[in-house]
Amino acid sequence: MRLLTTGVLIVIFCLSIKAQPHLEVYPSELEFTDIFHRLQNAYFINSGNQPLSIDSIAYNSNFYFVRFNVNWRYPFVIQPNDTVKMDCILAGYLNYTSSDTLDTLLIYNNGISPQELLNVKIDYYNSEHYHGILQGNISSDGSPVQNADVYFLYGGNFVIAQAKSDIYGNYVAQLPVGNYSVAAGRDSFYISFYDQRSDPLSATQVFVDTNGTTTVDFNLERKAVTQYSVSGKIYDSVSNYSLNKGIVIVRSGTHTPYKVKPNNNIPGITRTYAAFVNADGVYNIDDIIDAGYYYIQSFSDYFVPTYYDSLGQYPSFWQTADTVYIGSHLIGLNINMPRDSSLGGGIISGTVQVIGNRDSILTGAIVYARSVDNNLITYAFSQNDGSFRENFLPYGSYYLVAQKIGYKDAVSDKIIIDSSTTNVGDIHLLFIPPNSVRDPKIIPDKIELYQNYPNPFNPSTTIEFNLPVGTNVTLKIINILGQTVSVLQDGFLSAGRYKMQFDAKGLSSGVYFVSLISNTTSLVRKIILLK
Repeated sequence: MRLLTTGVLIVIFCLSIKAQPHLEVYPSELEFTDIFHRLQNAYFINSGNQPLSIDSIAYNSNFYFVRFNVNWRYPFVIQPNDTVKMDCILAGYLNYTSSDTLDTLLIYNNGISPQELLNVKIDYYNSEHYHGILQGNISSDGSPVQNADVYFLYGGNFVIAQAKSDIYGNYVAQLPVGNYSVAAGRDSFYISFYDQRSDPLSATQVFVDTNGTTTVDFNLERKAVTQYSVSGKIYDSVSNYSLNKGIVIVRSGTHTPYKVKPNNNIPGITRTYAAFVNADGVYNIDDIIDAGYYYIQSFSDYFVPTYYDSLGQYPSFWQTADTVYIGSHLIGLNINMPRDSSLGGGIISGTVQVIGNRDSILTGAIVYARSVDNNLITYAFSQNDGSFRENFLPYGSYYLVAQKIGYKDAVSDKIIIDSSTTNVGDIHLLFIPPNSVRDPKIIPDKIELYQNYPNPFNPSTTIEFNLPVGTNVTLKIINILGQTVSVLQDGFLSAGRYKMQFDAKGLSSGVYFVSLISNTTSLVRKIILLK
């Protein structure tokens, strides 16, 4: 009996050892060879037979940015025989020195080995370590503002560092050499970018020089007390993880279609508001002065700029975004952001101007780099002199697409970045004036259904869509019960851009949907009939 009991205990003990999660990390070392290869992948494999919990990862967040293809709120679980992919991005490469070329990421888990190692090797670094000083004072109506947050955006769109003002309103930061947008803000004050600008699109950039000192002062505007505000969260669209860094801006204006009609008056952009995203992904823009329609757009490092859309389709272009009427406290306006993996060292620069007047520069435009397979991968803002500079481009072929609300897109010819051509300059992007009847240059693209205009409407509205190839198309209007109330198109159409009218006489006020179905695609847009 004693031998039987001992045998049972041995079996139970062996089973308890075997029934464990086990983390394997592949590869065991990541190597960053040059500036064009700053994104490396590692795979977390649970080779055990029990769920594996990843409790946390310890690493230098000033050097790296990590993200997973699942929601990585710690702890997160990997099932037996399952794998999770991790992006490891060399974020702070401008600050590396020769002493930083070997590093380790520590992965804490509940597996057989509770601490797994992922070694990192960096084969390039800034041997000279060129830096300069950016300093200034933050005040409001002559009084210093203490504990104001100051953000430094490298190249105008990458938050590389932060600082706080002291009791005298002074701040100082040591930064790598380059161009920066600088912003300051605090509770009860509106966020201000340098040169009294209210958003990163129109912000004036400053240059930080080697061993030099650049001064940027701010005079913050105290917030008015109003009942108009908007809040929400920004998310990684792949993992649904809330992002802990970013900027959200709100710009007034009602929706205008991609192809602006002749003599159509473009609503003026009267005011822009900005907010920095909290550590939990929340943004809050309060004390908006005027009620009205606004665009809401988010920016975050390593993600493509994205507009709010009620259907959660995360559009990058204003023509397909929803405008929101802000006339109260709006909550839950969340934005899902597509990933941007443009982590190279290529540069494209040039200017944006208005066609018909070569001397007319255009500030506040977003210039996207679009790969030939139609992926938007990085962006830049045009400056006061109309210049722009696209950084971080990998090897590949691109079109530049410049956008400004109310204008037709400006599109470049194809541009190639390769090992022999890493810096391309003198690219001129020409905007077509809003009232021009000339069509913009069109590049091959996926099928698109644009927001109807006007919206809300009574009783008719215009619906536009784009077909890159000939296909069978069904375009219909359905109500909130899913019933078809009108069929505008049902049959083959050649490639091109189409405009169709929908007359809602006989229908009651309410929410309807435009449904476009082709051989390969199904798209939906919400429309509002308001009688």
